Amino acid sequence: MKRLCFLITIFIWCCSDSLLFGQQIPSFTLEEAIQYALTNNYGIRNSQTDVTISKKKVQEMTAIGLPQISASASYTNFLELPTSLIPGEFLQQPAGTFVEIQFGTPHNAEGNITLSQLIFDGSYLIGLKASRVYVDMSKTLLHKNQIQLREDISSAYYNVIILEESKKIADSTLATLKQMLFEVQETFKSGFIENTDVDQIELLVQDLETGVLNINKQLDIAYNYLKFTMGMKISQLIKLSDNISTLIQNMNESILLDSPFDFTQNVDYRAIQTQQVLKTMNMKVKRAAYMPSLAGYISLSENAQRTSFNFFTANEPWFRTSQFGISLSIPILSSGMRNAALQQAKLEVDKVMVLDEQVKEGLLLEYSTARSNFQNALQVYTNKKRSTDIAYKIYTKTLLKYREGVASSMDIQQSYNQYLTSLTTLFGSMRELLAAKSTLEKVLTKN
Repeated sequence: MKRLCFLITIFIWCCSDSLLFGQQIPSFTLEEAIQYALTNNYGIRNSQTDVTISKKKVQEMTAIGLPQISASASYTNFLELPTSLIPGEFLQQPAGTFVEIQFGTPHNAEGNITLSQLIFDGSYLIGLKASRVYVDMSKTLLHKNQIQLREDISSAYYNVIILEESKKIADSTLATLKQMLFEVQETFKSGFIENTDVDQIELLVQDLETGVLNINKQLDIAYNYLKFTMGMKISQLIKLSDNISTLIQNMNESILLDSPFDFTQNVDYRAIQTQQVLKTMNMKVKRAAYMPSLAGYISLSENAQRTSFNFFTANEPWFRTSQFGISLSIPILSSGMRNAALQQAKLEVDKVMVLDEQVKEGLLLEYSTARSNFQNALQVYTNKKRSTDIAYKIYTKTLLKYREGVASSMDIQQSYNQYLTSLTTLFGSMRELLAAKSTLEKVLTKN
């Protein structure tokens, strides 16, 4: 039995192992991750649907002004015919009496078809134009969401690769410290150093092992957030092919800093302009409410009244009715309701004009701030990189001196902490530099 269980376990392990190796993990550069997200991100998919909905709205509005045909059919079965009372004098009965009479037939059917056409309606014509502007508005919002998504994906991507780099350095440093701990323990066994020196190195190893565990947890969270933002299932495994050094080296800061900024090409300003057009059209719709509307129709109907249900029997009579009509509606008095609605629409236009000025100045401020932050982040990164190189140089020299017996374990701990602090601030400056770059690119993106 034990042997059977062992064989089953081996079989399952082999199958899972082959499946694992058979599964190809997709790899993404930053640009590939952005392109994947532009197709699969949940918000973008809904924004694309909004564009389609707005186009359908235009079709709906257009159809309102086109001929409309409707048909109806009805059947009524009087289980008990209504009874009317007729004064008895009408039927030569004594005065003051009433005679009960039932009119109609128990089975009645009617069919009707009507053609109607809107001839003139000022609100409809303006509403039709507004629906087309609404399509432009939904496209602008889609473009705005796409620009924001590029920044979100870039930020999530940078976070992952910075953590990957941190993990790589932490693993390398941990391996070096473990080797150092082994050497120190061997030296201690020979009686050349004190137990305190072993404890110092062992303390560094334990601290770094804890740090590696924390990095691994943060890395899992960062990967999951990136996949969620891309519109990918969290359970899907992925690899990132760009690394932090390459992205920073390929960054052309002079192009970003020298690019002219035109707020009229910014998507936020374009959105405000479109909103201004919509508000103006809404005001015109309210004004058109004072105008009359005209519509016409043609209707054809047939009905039958039978004593039994024989509507499908040939040669039984159907009675036809047809009519043509024109309907003119003239607004005369609304007790101030239309005027109040028009005044509200005018005030909404005034608000958008103020918002236009606010967005214009806000974009200029945003560009100025983003450009300044990028310059500052670039300078900070340059300084931190140089500091980290120096700290690493000091750390490796201290390790060498310790092996030669001219440095103490305290010197190693001090140089290690100095290197670790420099490394942490360097990764922080990398994150801030790339985030500042994404923000500046977003502001400079033209519609």
